[in-house]
Amino acid sequence: MTITAQPFKKLPVGISDFKEIITQNYAFVDKSLFIREVVEEGTYVCAITRPRGFGKTVNMSMLENFLCHHVKEDLFTGLLIKNHPEFCAKYQNKRPVIFLSFKNVKHENFQGAMECMAEIFSQLYKKHEDVLEGDFLWSESKKDFMRILDKNIDNPYRLERALTNLMRYLKKRYEKSVVVLIDQCDTPLEQGRLNGYESEIGSFMSRLFESALKDNSDLSQGILTGVTWTCQSGIFSGFNNVCVSDILDSDYSSCFGFTEEEVISLLPENLQIEPMRQWYGGYEIGGIHLYNPFSVIHCLDNHGILDNYWIQSSDNHFILKFLENPESYRKEALETLIAKTPKEHTVDRDGRGWTGCIHRGYAKLTGTSRGYWAELLGNLEVPNTEIMGLYEEIYKNIPRKKTKAST
Repeated sequence: MTITAQPFKKLPVGISDFKEIITQNYAFVDKSLFIREVVEEGTYVCAITRPRGFGKTVNMSMLENFLCHHVKEDLFTGLLIKNHPEFCAKYQNKRPVIFLSFKNVKHENFQGAMECMAEIFSQLYKKHEDVLEGDFLWSESKKDFMRILDKNIDNPYRLERALTNLMRYLKKRYEKSVVVLIDQCDTPLEQGRLNGYESEIGSFMSRLFESALKDNSDLSQGILTGVTWTCQSGIFSGFNNVCVSDILDSDYSSCFGFTEEEVISLLPENLQIEPMRQWYGGYEIGGIHLYNPFSVIHCLDNHGILDNYWIQSSDNHFILKFLENPESYRKEALETLIAKTPKEHTVDRDGRGWTGCIHRGYAKLTGTSRGYWAELLGNLEVPNTEIMGLYEEIYKNIPRKKTKAST
Protein backbone atom coordinates (compact mmCIF):
# COMPACT_ATOMS: atom_id res chain seq x y z
CA MET A 1 0.00 0.00 0.00
CA THR A 2 1.45 3.34 -1.02
CA ILE A 3 -1.00 5.78 0.54
CA THR A 4 0.23 7.57 3.62
CA ALA A 5 -3.04 9.35 4.34
CA GLN A 6 -6.57 8.14 5.15
CA PRO A 7 -9.57 9.10 2.98
CA PHE A 8 -10.91 11.52 5.59
CA LYS A 9 -7.90 13.77 5.20
CA LYS A 10 -8.38 16.92 3.17
CA LEU A 11 -7.37 16.69 -0.47
CA PRO A 12 -4.54 18.86 -1.90
CA VAL A 13 -6.60 20.56 -4.59
CA GLY A 14 -4.41 23.11 -6.35
CA ILE A 15 -1.48 22.49 -4.00
CA SER A 16 1.82 21.26 -5.40
CA ASP A 17 4.22 22.29 -2.62
CA PHE A 18 5.43 19.12 -0.90
CA LYS A 19 6.16 20.80 2.43
CA GLU A 20 2.69 22.32 2.62
CA ILE A 21 1.06 18.98 1.79
CA ILE A 22 2.96 17.19 4.55
CA THR A 23 2.90 19.84 7.27
CA GLN A 24 -0.76 20.74 6.70
CA ASN A 25 -1.77 17.07 6.81
CA TYR A 26 -3.21 16.79 3.33
CA ALA A 27 -3.77 13.37 1.79
CA PHE A 28 -0.53 12.33 0.11
CA VAL A 29 0.15 9.57 -2.38
CA ASP A 30 3.62 8.37 -1.43
CA LYS A 31 5.89 8.67 -4.47
CA SER A 32 9.04 9.12 -2.38
CA LEU A 33 10.80 6.12 -3.94
CA PHE A 34 11.07 8.29 -7.04
CA ILE A 35 13.86 10.10 -5.19
CA ARG A 36 15.98 6.97 -4.94
CA GLU A 37 15.24 5.95 -8.51
CA VAL A 38 16.17 9.26 -10.08
CA VAL A 39 19.21 9.95 -7.87
CA GLU A 40 20.80 6.48 -7.91
CA GLU A 41 19.65 5.22 -11.29
CA GLY A 42 19.05 8.46 -13.16
CA THR A 43 21.51 10.05 -15.53
CA TYR A 44 23.72 13.09 -15.00
CA VAL A 45 21.10 15.23 -16.76
CA CYS A 46 17.63 13.82 -17.35
CA ALA A 47 14.37 15.25 -18.65
CA ILE A 48 11.17 13.52 -17.58
CA THR A 49 8.06 14.34 -19.58
CA ARG A 50 4.49 13.54 -18.60
CA PRO A 51 1.08 15.11 -19.32
CA ARG A 52 0.06 18.13 -17.29
CA GLY A 53 -1.52 17.34 -13.94
CA PHE A 54 0.41 14.08 -13.48
CA GLY A 55 2.32 15.17 -10.37
CA LYS A 56 5.55 16.51 -11.84
CA THR A 57 5.69 19.64 -9.69
CA VAL A 58 4.92 17.79 -6.45
CA ASN A 59 7.70 15.32 -7.20
CA MET A 60 10.19 18.09 -7.96
CA SER A 61 9.23 19.91 -4.75
CA MET A 62 9.67 16.63 -2.90
CA LEU A 63 13.13 16.21 -4.42
CA GLU A 64 14.12 19.70 -3.32
CA ASN A 65 13.00 19.07 0.25
CA PHE A 66 14.88 15.78 0.40
CA LEU A 67 18.17 16.87 -1.17
CA CYS A 68 18.58 20.50 -0.11
CA HIS A 69 21.05 21.09 2.70
CA HIS A 70 19.08 24.10 3.95
CA VAL A 71 16.05 21.97 4.89
CA LYS A 72 16.34 21.18 8.60
CA GLU A 73 12.96 19.59 9.23
CA ASP A 74 12.60 15.92 8.24
CA LEU A 75 9.41 15.82 6.19
CA PHE A 76 9.81 12.16 5.20
CA THR A 77 9.07 10.35 8.45
CA GLY A 78 6.84 7.38 7.69
CA LEU A 79 7.34 7.59 3.92
CA LEU A 80 8.68 4.71 1.83
CA ILE A 81 12.05 6.33 1.23
CA LYS A 82 12.83 5.89 4.93
CA ASN A 83 12.93 2.13 4.34
CA HIS A 84 16.34 2.82 2.76
CA PRO A 85 18.37 4.29 5.64
CA GLU A 86 21.74 4.04 3.90
CA PHE A 87 20.45 6.04 0.94
CA CYS A 88 18.92 8.65 3.26
CA ALA A 89 22.14 8.96 5.24
CA LYS A 90 24.07 9.54 2.04
CA TYR A 91 21.78 11.97 0.23
CA GLN A 92 19.16 13.54 2.50
CA ASN A 93 19.81 17.27 2.97
CA LYS A 94 23.39 17.01 1.75
CA ARG A 95 23.52 19.27 -1.34
CA PRO A 96 22.88 22.86 -2.38
CA VAL A 97 19.81 22.77 -4.61
CA ILE A 98 18.53 25.21 -7.21
CA PHE A 99 14.83 24.73 -7.94
CA LEU A 100 13.10 26.92 -10.50
CA SER A 101 9.94 26.70 -12.55
CA PHE A 102 9.09 28.24 -15.90
CA LYS A 103 5.33 27.70 -15.49
CA ASN A 104 4.59 31.44 -15.63
CA VAL A 105 6.51 32.21 -18.82
CA LYS A 106 3.32 32.61 -20.84
CA HIS A 107 3.58 35.76 -22.93
CA GLU A 108 2.54 36.88 -26.37
CA ASN A 109 5.96 38.21 -27.33
CA PHE A 110 9.64 37.60 -26.67
CA GLN A 111 10.12 40.81 -24.69
CA GLY A 112 7.40 39.81 -22.25
CA ALA A 113 8.96 36.38 -21.87
CA MET A 114 12.35 37.93 -21.08
CA GLU A 115 10.82 40.25 -18.49
CA CYS A 116 9.24 37.23 -16.87
CA MET A 117 12.59 35.41 -16.95
CA ALA A 118 14.21 38.38 -15.23
CA GLU A 119 11.59 38.18 -12.47
CA ILE A 120 12.08 34.42 -12.08
CA PHE A 121 15.84 34.74 -11.68
CA SER A 122 15.48 37.72 -9.37
CA GLN A 123 13.32 35.64 -7.03
CA LEU A 124 15.72 32.72 -7.36
CA TYR A 125 18.70 34.88 -6.42
CA LYS A 126 16.79 36.31 -3.46
CA LYS A 127 16.22 32.76 -2.25
CA HIS A 128 20.00 32.21 -2.31
CA GLU A 129 21.17 35.53 -0.87
CA ASP A 130 23.19 33.56 1.69
CA VAL A 131 25.99 33.24 -0.88
CA LEU A 132 26.74 36.91 -0.27
CA GLU A 133 27.68 36.22 3.34
CA GLY A 134 31.36 36.41 4.22
CA ASP A 135 34.13 36.75 1.66
CA PHE A 136 33.41 33.73 -0.49
CA LEU A 137 32.70 35.77 -3.63
CA TRP A 138 34.81 38.39 -5.37
CA SER A 139 33.37 41.90 -5.38
CA GLU A 140 32.61 41.70 -9.11
CA SER A 141 30.65 38.49 -8.56
CA LYS A 142 28.65 40.22 -5.84
CA LYS A 143 27.90 43.06 -8.25
CA ASP A 144 26.71 40.58 -10.87
CA PHE A 145 24.55 38.91 -8.22
CA MET A 146 22.92 42.22 -7.31
CA ARG A 147 22.25 43.04 -10.97
CA ILE A 148 20.15 39.90 -11.33
CA LEU A 149 18.51 40.41 -7.94
CA ASP A 150 17.52 43.98 -8.89
CA LYS A 151 16.48 42.96 -12.44
CA ASN A 152 19.06 45.35 -13.81
CA ILE A 153 19.53 43.39 -17.04
CA ASP A 154 21.46 45.56 -19.47
CA ASN A 155 22.39 42.61 -21.66
CA PRO A 156 20.47 39.37 -22.44
CA TYR A 157 23.77 37.56 -21.89
CA ARG A 158 23.40 38.18 -18.15
CA LEU A 159 20.14 36.21 -18.09
CA GLU A 160 21.60 33.43 -20.21
CA ARG A 161 24.39 33.05 -17.65
CA ALA A 162 22.23 33.61 -14.55
CA LEU A 163 21.77 29.91 -13.78
CA THR A 164 25.41 29.03 -14.50
CA ASN A 165 26.68 31.86 -12.34
CA LEU A 166 24.43 30.99 -9.41
CA MET A 167 25.70 27.41 -9.56
CA ARG A 168 29.25 28.74 -9.42
CA TYR A 169 28.45 30.98 -6.45
CA LEU A 170 26.87 28.10 -4.52
CA LYS A 171 29.78 25.78 -5.28
CA LYS A 172 32.20 28.46 -4.07
CA ARG A 173 30.18 29.12 -0.90
CA TYR A 174 29.54 25.52 0.16
CA GLU A 175 32.29 23.59 -1.62
CA LYS A 176 29.74 21.13 -2.94
CA SER A 177 28.44 20.65 -6.46
CA VAL A 178 24.85 21.70 -7.07
CA VAL A 179 21.64 19.82 -7.88
CA VAL A 180 19.55 21.73 -10.43
CA LEU A 181 15.80 21.07 -10.66
CA ILE A 182 13.86 22.76 -13.46
CA ASP A 183 10.10 22.28 -13.57
CA GLN A 184 7.94 22.92 -16.66
CA CYS A 185 11.04 23.52 -18.74
CA ASP A 186 9.05 23.36 -21.98
CA THR A 187 6.53 26.11 -21.21
CA PRO A 188 8.58 28.98 -22.74
CA LEU A 189 9.09 26.96 -25.95
CA GLU A 190 5.42 26.04 -26.14
CA GLN A 191 4.39 29.67 -25.75
CA GLY A 192 6.97 30.78 -28.30
CA ARG A 193 5.59 28.25 -30.76
CA LEU A 194 2.02 29.44 -30.21
CA ASN A 195 2.86 33.14 -30.46
CA GLY A 196 5.49 33.25 -33.20
CA TYR A 197 8.75 33.73 -31.30
CA GLU A 198 9.88 30.10 -31.08
CA SER A 199 13.27 30.79 -32.66
CA GLU A 200 14.17 33.60 -30.26
CA ILE A 201 13.07 31.86 -27.08
CA GLY A 202 14.56 28.59 -28.32
CA SER A 203 17.98 30.18 -28.79
CA PHE A 204 17.81 31.71 -25.32
CA MET A 205 16.75 28.45 -23.64
CA SER A 206 19.38 26.46 -25.52
CA ARG A 207 22.19 28.76 -24.35
CA LEU A 208 20.79 28.83 -20.81
CA PHE A 209 20.65 25.03 -20.53
CA GLU A 210 23.88 24.33 -22.38
CA SER A 211 26.00 26.63 -20.23
CA ALA A 212 24.51 25.32 -16.97
CA LEU A 213 23.91 21.64 -17.63
CA LYS A 214 26.57 20.54 -20.10
CA ASP A 215 30.20 19.93 -19.08
CA ASN A 216 29.78 21.98 -15.91
CA SER A 217 31.94 20.89 -12.97
CA ASP A 218 29.63 22.80 -10.60
CA LEU A 219 26.74 20.44 -11.43
CA SER A 220 26.00 17.37 -9.33
CA GLN A 221 22.84 16.37 -11.22
CA GLY A 222 20.26 18.09 -13.39
CA ILE A 223 16.63 16.97 -13.44
CA LEU A 224 14.06 18.64 -15.70
CA THR A 225 10.35 18.02 -16.13
CA GLY A 226 7.88 19.10 -18.77
CA VAL A 227 5.06 17.89 -20.97
CA THR A 228 7.09 17.45 -24.15
CA TRP A 229 10.70 17.34 -25.22
CA THR A 230 11.08 15.58 -28.59
CA CYS A 231 9.58 18.47 -30.52
CA GLN A 232 12.35 20.68 -29.17
CA SER A 233 15.27 18.47 -30.19
CA GLY A 234 16.18 20.56 -33.23
CA ILE A 235 16.37 23.76 -31.21
CA PHE A 236 18.35 22.11 -28.42
CA SER A 237 20.95 20.55 -30.72
CA GLY A 238 23.79 21.99 -28.62
CA PHE A 239 22.27 20.68 -25.40
CA ASN A 240 22.63 17.05 -26.43
CA ASN A 241 23.74 15.37 -23.20
CA VAL A 242 20.25 15.08 -21.76
CA CYS A 243 18.57 11.67 -21.39
CA VAL A 244 14.83 11.92 -22.01
CA SER A 245 12.22 9.70 -20.35
CA ASP A 246 8.76 10.20 -21.80
CA ILE A 247 5.35 8.59 -21.53
CA LEU A 248 6.36 5.88 -24.02
CA ASP A 249 9.30 4.69 -21.88
CA SER A 250 9.22 2.39 -18.87
CA ASP A 251 11.43 4.55 -16.63
CA TYR A 252 9.70 6.03 -13.57
CA SER A 253 6.56 4.19 -14.66
CA SER A 254 4.68 4.42 -11.35
CA CYS A 255 6.20 7.71 -10.18
CA PHE A 256 3.81 9.99 -12.07
CA GLY A 257 0.08 9.46 -12.21
CA PHE A 258 -1.91 7.29 -9.78
CA THR A 259 -1.85 3.49 -9.92
CA GLU A 260 -5.14 1.67 -9.47
CA GLU A 261 -4.10 0.58 -5.97
CA GLU A 262 -3.49 4.20 -5.04
CA VAL A 263 -6.87 5.33 -6.37
CA ILE A 264 -8.69 2.53 -4.53
CA SER A 265 -6.96 3.53 -1.31
CA LEU A 266 -8.18 7.11 -1.71
CA LEU A 267 -11.81 6.16 -2.38
CA PRO A 268 -14.35 6.59 0.42
CA GLU A 269 -16.62 3.60 1.04
CA ASN A 270 -19.52 4.98 -0.99
CA LEU A 271 -17.52 5.19 -4.23
CA GLN A 272 -16.51 2.36 -6.56
CA ILE A 273 -13.40 2.09 -8.71
CA GLU A 274 -15.08 1.15 -12.00
CA PRO A 275 -16.51 4.61 -12.86
CA MET A 276 -13.16 6.18 -11.98
CA ARG A 277 -11.38 3.67 -14.19
CA GLN A 278 -13.63 4.46 -17.15
CA TRP A 279 -13.42 8.23 -16.74
CA TYR A 280 -9.84 8.87 -15.62
CA GLY A 281 -7.81 5.70 -16.16
CA GLY A 282 -6.57 4.20 -19.38
CA TYR A 283 -2.96 5.40 -19.37
CA GLU A 284 -0.14 2.88 -19.35
CA ILE A 285 3.58 3.30 -18.75
CA GLY A 286 5.90 0.32 -18.48
CA GLY A 287 2.98 -2.07 -18.19
CA ILE A 288 1.43 -0.18 -15.26
CA HIS A 289 -2.15 1.06 -15.57
CA LEU A 290 -2.35 4.70 -14.49
CA TYR A 291 -5.02 7.27 -13.74
CA ASN A 292 -5.01 11.02 -14.27
CA PRO A 293 -4.34 12.29 -10.71
CA PHE A 294 -5.64 15.79 -11.41
CA SER A 295 -9.12 14.53 -12.30
CA VAL A 296 -9.14 11.88 -9.55
CA ILE A 297 -8.36 14.43 -6.83
CA HIS A 298 -10.90 16.94 -8.14
CA CYS A 299 -13.56 14.25 -8.51
CA LEU A 300 -13.07 13.06 -4.93
CA ASP A 301 -13.07 16.63 -3.67
CA ASN A 302 -16.38 17.12 -5.47
CA HIS A 303 -17.97 14.15 -3.66
CA GLY A 304 -17.42 11.69 -6.49
CA ILE A 305 -19.17 13.67 -9.24
CA LEU A 306 -17.69 12.56 -12.57
CA ASP A 307 -16.81 15.51 -14.80
CA ASN A 308 -14.19 16.71 -17.28
CA TYR A 309 -11.94 18.27 -14.63
CA TRP A 310 -8.65 17.91 -16.52
CA ILE A 311 -10.11 19.06 -19.84
CA GLN A 312 -11.73 22.10 -18.23
CA SER A 313 -8.45 23.15 -16.58
CA SER A 314 -6.82 24.08 -19.92
CA ASP A 315 -7.67 25.74 -23.20
CA ASN A 316 -6.49 22.52 -24.91
CA HIS A 317 -4.97 24.69 -27.62
CA PHE A 318 -2.68 22.04 -29.05
CA ILE A 319 -5.32 19.43 -29.78
CA LEU A 320 -7.93 21.96 -30.88
CA LYS A 321 -5.54 23.52 -33.38
CA PHE A 322 -4.51 20.10 -34.65
CA LEU A 323 -7.91 18.41 -34.94
CA GLU A 324 -10.16 21.28 -35.96
CA ASN A 325 -8.26 21.46 -39.25
CA PRO A 326 -10.81 20.20 -41.79
CA GLU A 327 -8.28 18.07 -43.69
CA SER A 328 -9.93 14.74 -44.39
CA TYR A 329 -7.26 12.48 -42.92
CA ARG A 330 -7.66 14.13 -39.50
CA LYS A 331 -11.44 13.91 -39.69
CA GLU A 332 -11.23 10.24 -40.65
CA ALA A 333 -8.75 9.52 -37.85
CA LEU A 334 -11.04 11.26 -35.38
CA GLU A 335 -14.00 9.21 -36.58
CA THR A 336 -11.96 6.04 -36.08
CA LEU A 337 -11.00 7.01 -32.53
CA ILE A 338 -14.55 7.93 -31.57
CA ALA A 339 -15.71 4.56 -32.94
CA LYS A 340 -13.16 2.98 -30.54
CA THR A 341 -11.37 1.34 -33.45
CA PRO A 342 -7.58 1.37 -32.91
CA LYS A 343 -5.75 3.44 -35.50
CA GLU A 344 -2.27 2.40 -36.65
CA HIS A 345 0.33 5.01 -35.79
CA THR A 346 4.06 5.53 -36.15
CA VAL A 347 5.68 7.80 -33.56
CA ASP A 348 7.27 10.64 -35.51
CA ARG A 349 10.49 12.42 -34.61
CA ASP A 350 9.28 15.94 -33.94
CA GLY A 351 6.59 15.05 -31.41
CA ARG A 352 3.85 17.03 -33.08
CA GLY A 353 0.59 15.76 -34.57
CA TRP A 354 -0.76 12.55 -33.08
CA THR A 355 2.54 11.88 -31.30
CA GLY A 356 2.12 15.24 -29.59
CA CYS A 357 -1.37 14.15 -28.52
CA ILE A 358 0.12 11.03 -26.91
CA HIS A 359 2.75 12.99 -24.98
CA ARG A 360 0.17 15.48 -23.80
CA GLY A 361 -2.23 12.80 -22.53
CA TYR A 362 -4.92 13.11 -25.20
CA ALA A 363 -4.21 9.68 -26.69
CA LYS A 364 -2.36 6.49 -25.90
CA LEU A 365 -0.35 3.98 -27.89
CA THR A 366 -1.01 0.26 -27.40
CA GLY A 367 0.40 -2.95 -28.88
CA THR A 368 3.74 -1.29 -29.58
CA SER A 369 6.52 -2.79 -31.68
CA ARG A 370 9.58 -1.61 -33.59
CA GLY A 371 9.59 -1.09 -37.33
CA TYR A 372 12.30 -1.68 -39.91
CA TRP A 373 14.12 1.56 -38.96
CA ALA A 374 13.52 0.98 -35.22
CA GLU A 375 10.64 3.46 -35.25
CA LEU A 376 7.93 2.86 -32.63
CA LEU A 377 4.69 1.47 -34.05
CA GLY A 378 1.38 0.91 -32.30
CA ASN A 379 -2.35 1.42 -32.14
CA LEU A 380 -3.64 4.91 -31.37
CA GLU A 381 -6.54 4.86 -28.90
CA VAL A 382 -8.51 7.18 -26.61
CA PRO A 383 -7.52 6.71 -22.95
CA ASN A 384 -10.84 7.29 -21.20
CA THR A 385 -14.31 8.83 -21.12
CA GLU A 386 -13.07 12.30 -20.21
CA ILE A 387 -10.86 12.48 -23.31
CA MET A 388 -13.52 10.87 -25.49
CA GLY A 389 -15.91 13.67 -24.54
CA LEU A 390 -13.43 16.23 -25.87
CA TYR A 391 -13.02 14.32 -29.16
CA GLU A 392 -16.77 14.11 -29.64
CA GLU A 393 -17.11 17.85 -29.03
CA ILE A 394 -14.32 18.64 -31.49
CA TYR A 395 -15.85 16.35 -34.10
CA LYS A 396 -19.19 18.14 -33.87
CA ASN A 397 -17.47 21.44 -34.60
CA ILE A 398 -15.32 20.36 -37.56
CA PRO A 399 -16.46 22.27 -40.67
CA ARG A 400 -18.32 20.02 -43.08
CA LYS A 401 -17.67 20.25 -46.83
CA LYS A 402 -20.72 21.43 -48.73
CA THR A 403 -22.24 19.00 -51.18
CA LYS A 404 -23.51 20.02 -54.63
CA ALA A 405 -27.09 19.65 -53.45
CA SER A 406 -26.52 22.15 -50.69
CA THR A 407 -24.89 24.83 -52.84
